[in-house]
Amino acid sequence: MLSRPERPGSGRLLVRTVAVPDPGDLLERIPHPDVVAWVHHGAGLVGWGEAVRVTLPAGDDRFTAGEKWLRSVFDAADVDDRVRVRGSGLVAFGTFTFDASSDGSVLIVPRTVLGRDGRGRAWLTTVLARGDDPPEPSAPGGTPSPQTPLATSAPCRTRSSA
Repeated sequence: MLSRPERPGSGRLLVRTVAVPDPGDLLERIPHPDVVAWVHHGAGLVGWGEAVRVTLPAGDDRFTAGEKWLRSVFDAADVDDRVRVRGSGLVAFGTFTFDASSDGSVLIVPRTVLGRDGRGRAWLTTVLARGDDPPEPSAPGGTPSPQTPLATSAPCRTRSSA
């Protein structure tokens, strides 16, 4: 049995993915420290905010429980994916314990995901639970919502080379 979702929604997510200009280094576009990311050789996904999250109970069936939970969330979602590439649309990030007797396995569907394939194609996904307020025209750090093109966003945070 799953533990109670830490950010309960109505159960139905509204998802919109649109193409955006290539943002370059995804790690440079991270708007604040509370993010999830999977980036390899410049391609990948960075996500922030939480549309929905679940902590799975310890046990040998934690992977199966996570898959069932994700399937129920994904099957109920209303997805408008205008990009249709691997990583666009509705995605979740997860972390699972190595020891089946340990608590702490978590799945998160971020509220915003910026993706890049490393070949010039990029996209932005916003996820709302029905009844949530729509995102601001520009997310923290100048990373845009689908209504705001990347080319006109404010400068992003940069890392020092020293």
